[in-house]
Amino acid sequence: MLLRLFWRTGCVFGALLIAVLSLWPRVDTLSVVPHQDKYGHALAYCCLAFFGLRGFPQHTVAVLLASVFWGVLMECLQHFQPPRTFDLLDMLANTVGVLFAWGLNSYLSKTR
Repeated sequence: MLLRLFWRTGCVFGALLIAVLSLWPRVDTLSVVPHQDKYGHALAYCCLAFFGLRGFPQHTVAVLLASVFWGVLMECLQHFQPPRTFDLLDMLANTVGVLFAWGLNSYLSKTR
């Protein structure tokens, strides 16, 4: 029970952190790796979905859809938050992260 609370709290905290970081005015950074921000998107949404899947194990489809929806919503809101911009590749990276979390969670659930 306590472990499930940990996962659920992490999921909510992660969603809020993603919202803040997504809507905060962008600071230009030196890009060492091409498309490095896409890796960040995938990692953030992988963590969000993984915490959600662990916290709500009976609601896999809802967690996956909510995680993808959160990514779409954040990208849409960035359109109204200059200098942020809407980017379909960011949404794709978010979705890839969610799918990776699903695969990781499935693997870990089967190895128990």
